[in-house]
Amino acid sequence: NLEPDGNGAPPELRVLLAPLQRHKTAAELNAAILSSQAQEKESKLPMLLKMLIWAQDQLSHHARFPRVSSLVSARTEPPPPAPDPLDDDDLPLGSSSVSIET
Repeated sequence: NLEPDGNGAPPELRVLLAPLQRHKTAAELNAAILSSQAQEKESKLPMLLKMLIWAQDQLSHHARFPRVSSLVSARTEPPPPAPDPLDDDDLPLGSSSVSIET
């Protein structure tokens, strides 16, 4: 009885069925298929995910928005709450949100 991890297989097949070898073979096969179709050998997904992280970082300096917090599950987190306009903690020193005229 042959199991997916190679247990029960002859030693020469066990090496080929090891997860690391299966991953390597799949990557080589995918690259060959893409090459035969005149496409890039590398997937565009890793670059798109890096661009998403960069874009979120850039946007966070200018706007509040729901961020993708997990690229694996595509889970988002809600935007941070808007700053309280009456909260003096967010103002530079020497400033006040309330002016007092005498």
